[in-house]
Amino acid sequence: MAREIPEFVKDYLQQCQVMQLATAMGDQPWICNVHYVADENNVLYWVSSPKRRHSQEIHKNSKAAAAVAVKFPKHPVIGIQIEGDAKVLDDPAEVEKALKLYDQRYVISQEFYNKILSANGPRMYKIVPRVLVLFDEENFPDNSRQELKIEA
Repeated sequence: MAREIPEFVKDYLQQCQVMQLATAMGDQPWICNVHYVADENNVLYWVSSPKRRHSQEIHKNSKAAAAVAVKFPKHPVIGIQIEGDAKVLDDPAEVEKALKLYDQRYVISQEFYNKILSANGPRMYKIVPRVLVLFDEENFPDNSRQELKIEA
């Protein structure tokens, strides 16, 4: 049985570590790189200071995009683009879930963990995909752009 596109997306998001996160305010976009982890629903989580430009923009405008380069710049090219909604995590249970995923990937220290839980430390953020676009020249050479719309 051939693998389905959602399986490729999930596998690629699990194996990669850095995404380009795009935010915007007014008519000015901004992009940055952040280390991330993905959950079973392809929600991506990262840690950032609330003082960073992307964090401030997410606070004012939840619309965001992300890109993950899976295999680039060599051919065949594989990558994922995401359109979705981003936010800071404020539910303690969700923060715990995200921290557990983060620790599994990056092995965080107790000090780092405590900083995230402190009032003035960095925060956990997430982007919930509305659209995932897999660009995969290796597995889909005849139709490399595969779009998945996520039902709310």
